[in-house]
Amino acid sequence: MNQSRNFFKKRILRTVLIVIMLGGASWYFLQKKLNQREEIYTVRYVVICTNCDVRYTNQEGGNDEVKGIISNWEKALSFRGDAQVRLRAQNKGDSATIITQIYANDVLLASNTAKGAGAVVSTGGKPQQINTD
Repeated sequence: MNQSRNFFKKRILRTVLIVIMLGGASWYFLQKKLNQREEIYTVRYVVICTNCDVRYTNQEGGNDEVKGIISNWEKALSFRGDAQVRLRAQNKGDSATIITQIYANDVLLASNTAKGAGAVVSTGGKPQQINTD
């Protein structure tokens, strides 16, 4: 009877330790995720084109537009990690290649390419996506 009681005590103790470890690990990852969401990232939009119009997410979450870009264009803004940012460019008349790129803290977050007259290219993501660890 003593042996069975010790067996159950060990089993309960083991279960409690596992629950504590899993709870601690869950708390750690939850805190890490929350910190990434709250962290402020510098987002840099880059468009490479010869003649295009650009639309991008502004800091209020709306869209701003720049028309008649004749050469490469860049814009840097600050966003929280969980903000959805988008970048869109459209060729105006020629068949040149256009490239859109979004960087978060100087790490490439997203990129896309299109070619042709009137081609539209867009890309987007959340700045916190650069944190893969």
